[in-house]
Amino acid sequence: MLIAPLWPAYSEALARRDVPWVRRTLGHSVLVVIAVSLPANVLLALLGTSILRFLVGPQVVPSTLLLVGLGSWGLL
Repeated sequence: MLIAPLWPAYSEALARRDVPWVRRTLGHSVLVVIAVSLPANVLLALLGTSILRFLVGPQVVPSTLLLVGLGSWGLL
């Protein structure tokens, strides 16, 4: 969601044949997304069970593997 607004800019730059700008900007934006998403996903994987217990009560108890899998999918 963070880099979705850049797709029109990538299209315009490709139409102008400005491939170096697209490569550079896409690389930077992917690094920013990873830098923001990775800590958030690790935090949610570690604290997800406690957060869910607080929000919905003890009836939902996800496994750590499920939370790690969801966090990994979020990064992809």
